[in-house]
Amino acid sequence: MSRSIRTSFPVTGDRVVNGTIELPPSGIRNAPVLLFVPGFKGFRDWGGWPWLTRAIADAGFVVHRVDLSMNGYSGRCDLQDEEEKFAHNTFGHDLEDLDVLFDSFDRWGIPNGVASERFGIIGHSRGGIVSLLFAGEHPSIESVATLGAPACGLSVYKEELHDLWRESGSLEVINARTDQTLRLDVSILEDLEENRERYDVERAVKEANLPTLVLHGSEDETVSLTDAVELMNWLPNPRSRIEALETGHTFGFMHPFAGPDRAGEAVRDLLVQWFTDTLADDAGDDWGG
Repeated sequence: MSRSIRTSFPVTGDRVVNGTIELPPSGIRNAPVLLFVPGFKGFRDWGGWPWLTRAIADAGFVVHRVDLSMNGYSGRCDLQDEEEKFAHNTFGHDLEDLDVLFDSFDRWGIPNGVASERFGIIGHSRGGIVSLLFAGEHPSIESVATLGAPACGLSVYKEELHDLWRESGSLEVINARTDQTLRLDVSILEDLEENRERYDVERAVKEANLPTLVLHGSEDETVSLTDAVELMNWLPNPRSRIEALETGHTFGFMHPFAGPDRAGEAVRDLLVQWFTDTLADDAGDDWGG
């Protein structure tokens, strides 16, 4: 079974990226390293994410799942108890967090020899957008997988609400799981509009030209399957592919977690095979994926 390491890296001010590293079984060396980025209103210990990342680690990977600094979760409970941070969270904050995390790789606490310097990234929903944008800015990322990701950053926030957002200075969103009413400050919209080129997913994936696995639920009511098809059409790398599963936005995972269903197990198998194919071809003789 995999082993876990808790991590915490300061960004700036009171912003901190917290994470959990799942290590591969004892004896595995030169394991590829994966980052896992949860989605909007999500957090690293939500539902099936611990099970999924541990299962991938057990197949011979180092997997670091993270809570980005502005996601609204302090880590003290599973409520969004840092509502003001959430209210001002931009893609720029998320990318800065991943910069800090990536630059701190030598301080993750991974035992010597266990990890290689071959990196991939996985993102769910909004975290998929962040992962694609981050990979486009970091040549060390060699492979990407998205789970239920929108094709466009602006599409995370419905366009018909933009005028109301500007007029009122904020929008309200509901966290259905916690029954919290949360605020989104207009600075989020302003950041999106000011950084259209940087947050342009189509531009990012075409320039990066990375092998990308697009996983999506055919019954996803949050992000349409057409987003996955659009994203797939942008991907220039011939190894990229799309897989549509008969499931919803969270791939059958629930919170609290009661075990995976067939879709969850399929996601695990697809991710393990994907990163084995795209990252492990040069792994050392002791790698066991």
